[in-house]
Amino acid sequence: MFTAEEQPLLTGSDNDIAEFVDCDRCMIVDWRGTERETVADVIRFLPQGALTYEESFPDDDDTVAIRLRYRDREDSFSLPFQPQNNFRVLLRVWRLLQPDYDIKLFRCTDGSDTHGFLLRPTDWWTEYRSKHPEQYQKVFRDLSDLTKSWELDAPPKPDAPRTKPWWRFW
Repeated sequence: MFTAEEQPLLTGSDNDIAEFVDCDRCMIVDWRGTERETVADVIRFLPQGALTYEESFPDDDDTVAIRLRYRDREDSFSLPFQPQNNFRVLLRVWRLLQPDYDIKLFRCTDGSDTHGFLLRPTDWWTEYRSKHPEQYQKVFRDLSDLTKSWELDAPPKPDAPRTKPWWRFW
């Protein structure tokens, strides 16, 4: 079930894991990234056409309206323009993909402004945890930990910038 490319995840050192994260084999999300960039990174690890993403910007509102579709499931929601919306969208995508897929956060990127994530089928994660439980605990954190790390469930602070993304001004 595990590929030769994934061997560092099974038995690798801290350096091996860091090298794996630095390659194109996992998702990379920067806190300054956009919602679209984050979802595009998820899409590249799924079968073609499995996940679609649409965004719109209501004219009289300072929000972004998002619609996600994965197979026969759909999620639509709006977010005010605020920092870390890309992580909020990633959490919504993660929930939509379950139970087929799971996404985990690499511990070695925790505390950084750029996080690495691994998206794999749920069966892959089940086998990984059962065959390599210590390595799993060493390497990964649950994606829901982003909520606490980035205070994603807190209401926007009154003094937080709520400016529209730069591309909305053109």
